[in-house]
Amino acid sequence: MPLSQDRLSTFEVLIPVQVLIPEGANPDTGDDVVQYQFVLGGLPVRNRPTESSNLPTSTGWLDGYWVTTASGGLLAAILVGPDGGVIALPPGAYAIWLRVVDNPTVPVAPVDVLVVT
Repeated sequence: MPLSQDRLSTFEVLIPVQVLIPEGANPDTGDDVVQYQFVLGGLPVRNRPTESSNLPTSTGWLDGYWVTTASGGLLAAILVGPDGGVIALPPGAYAIWLRVVDNPTVPVAPVDVLVVT
């Protein structure tokens, strides 16, 4: 089910990320940077882009941050909205794309849908 947000509200978009955290590593201070891109229209079907999907561009990525849950899980997060958010989105349906900048891998994937009303 897509996420939904009123265009006047500000909230955290949280995406679970399945990554192996080496013992002693701290994702909050690590070199792995999580980035988001919100792509209007051409939404992926079941998190797979279709031929008509609008894909993310090579520029325009927004830095997010890592959140560790109480159970030790890892979430990629970004604050979205007009009141202190990294980005304020006009109404529309957006494919949420996530990339983790690591060395040497840089995975990029559509992870969810955000509908701004």
